[in-house]
Amino acid sequence: MIVPYAFSNDHARFLFYRDHLSSLHYVPHENFRCTVTLMSGLPGSGKDTWLERNRPKLRVVSLDSIRFELDVEATDNQGEVIQTAREQCREHLRAGRDFAFNATNVTRQTRKRWVDLFADYSARIEIVYLEPTMPVLLTQNQQRSRPVPAKVLLGLLEKLEPPTITECHSLIFT
Repeated sequence: MIVPYAFSNDHARFLFYRDHLSSLHYVPHENFRCTVTLMSGLPGSGKDTWLERNRPKLRVVSLDSIRFELDVEATDNQGEVIQTAREQCREHLRAGRDFAFNATNVTRQTRKRWVDLFADYSARIEIVYLEPTMPVLLTQNQQRSRPVPAKVLLGLLEKLEPPTITECHSLIFT
């Protein structure tokens, strides 16, 4: 029977998969400045609802909210949206405040950019991944104030790479 390696703690595993652990026997100190909850899931999967139910007091940096504030459509250039989100995240990180980052984050590459930022500020990183059934996803997407076009949703579905425990300190699948 093959069993996964028993790392000394979550931070040791996180550092190992980022190639930042010099020895498997080293026990890194877990002294985090804050915890970042990175939401991951297709549009309409229930990320906002999950946060409201499970982390109601947590501050949230949301790409959808920023798009609304800047009057930018999801199909428009996202440069200003991403720049604004990064700065909002940095403000929380510098202050050592726990917060959630709410965006689709459906590819490993996209998540890595955000995880790198959070790790640079010594944050503990929790990823919450939501994957409802397709009928539920489509229904919830249509109930959004700004539904994502089906073509865009299907394009994201084709790129979908669910997160793994190698990307973070803790992973919640729902």
